Amino acid sequence: MNNVNWSLVTVTAPTIEPITLTETKLHIRVDHDTEDSLIETLISAARNILEQNTSRGLAPATYKLTMDRFPSLIELPRSPATSVTHIKYYDQDGVQQTWSSSEYRVDLNTVPARITPEYDYVYPTPREVIAAIEIQYAAGYTASNIPAALKQAMLILVGHLYENRQIVNSGMGNFIMPKTVDYLISPYRVTWYK
Repeated sequence: MNNVNWSLVTVTAPTIEPITLTETKLHIRVDHDTEDSLIETLISAARNILEQNTSRGLAPATYKLTMDRFPSLIELPRSPATSVTHIKYYDQDGVQQTWSSSEYRVDLNTVPARITPEYDYVYPTPREVIAAIEIQYAAGYTASNIPAALKQAMLILVGHLYENRQIVNSGMGNFIMPKTVDYLISPYRVTWYK
């Protein structure tokens, strides 16, 4: 984001995973219930790994993006974004203000989603402090619109984590993600604008 310091935190985590315990057990050929808790943990871990590697939310969640200042173009670092709840900033007196949604434009159709001031408006002038700006937004696929390749990548990664419960040594260094997963997620990695 144009050399602007920013951080992203999850405000509301996904309440449902993109793949079910049943379909995961079928994929990894487990027909007992003894390790259901472990498999559910691996499902969540696999989702997190793929979200970090693609900058996409594989399940609906709410995020808070904080920035030190407004860049010329705001890009939301988790896709697909579905809505912007609010944009807040600390004014020159150190009071948190909410920027009126009528003064900025949100493009949810691009990946990543973008925000700019509306025509004839400019960004507010925030106080020069760290984390002066806060953007809360929703992002993530639903069960009905997640790409099949991302679901398959999750299943393969869960299978890999289930079979290899320690770091895997390839002889050329340690790695965790099977190449097939990398191939499946490659087209879904978010490209940032300059």
